[in-house]
Amino acid sequence: MLVDSIVRSAYTRSIERVAKRIGVHNRLLRMYYRFTISRYDTPLPGYSEPNVMHHVWNAVDSGDVFWDVGAKSGTYSKIVSFATHPAGIVAFEPNPLFFEQLERTMGQLPGSFFTQALDSALGAQEAVKPLSVTTPEGSQSSSGALLTEKLQSRYDGVKAVNVRVLSGDNAVTRFNVPPPSVIKIDVEGAEYEVLQGLSNTLENGTIHTIFIEIHESQADNGPSIYDFDASPEDVHAFLEDHGYSHEVIENRARDYHIMATRRKQQTGA
Repeated sequence: MLVDSIVRSAYTRSIERVAKRIGVHNRLLRMYYRFTISRYDTPLPGYSEPNVMHHVWNAVDSGDVFWDVGAKSGTYSKIVSFATHPAGIVAFEPNPLFFEQLERTMGQLPGSFFTQALDSALGAQEAVKPLSVTTPEGSQSSSGALLTEKLQSRYDGVKAVNVRVLSGDNAVTRFNVPPPSVIKIDVEGAEYEVLQGLSNTLENGTIHTIFIEIHESQADNGPSIYDFDASPEDVHAFLEDHGYSHEVIENRARDYHIMATRRKQQTGA
């Protein structure tokens, strides 16, 4: 922690401007992220999930395509781009309050790999659905949520907009984006629907690692997986049925993160 504080205080805005001018800022930032993420007990500046980011960083290898589903302003996409050499990054964020910043983030990523930001939610099938762009009083969620019938009463009076929902399988063909090999899903309760919409891609075996934030608790008035007529057990069973084993990598008060990895195919003698 002391080393991190020294590095942050030494890298002032004036030094950052000079580094950008001479073209070494991204290189220095990559070195810093590698140092920080490798020591996952030390949070990145302004970031609250260092352990999850550590696992994501280790999972994405050269040549992988990373999908950032529920990207917000693109923190995961940015870290992945600096820490590794992916073949592509595709980010999905339907909330217009975050999408403009996401586009800026994606436009500033280093390297020559494929990047695309899509202002869409992912779900089980194509649709147009209302999305809250603010949250109700008492909710600790910082993102919008697709408004199901169960959420409508708790989100009464909250500002909402209609957004496009795609299945992950259709996003590949409709927008000609590369299918993912690593995917991060943080969608405020709709995680099971996202998996359902990726059934074909999962069966094709292109995705080797999946990170999912499962929103389980409704105690703070925020969205949960139960608002989408699903349960954590549904997610676990779906992954198991599609050839993935999983482990919990971070537990928090209202949600938890799992990492699912594709099991190696057993070969006959």
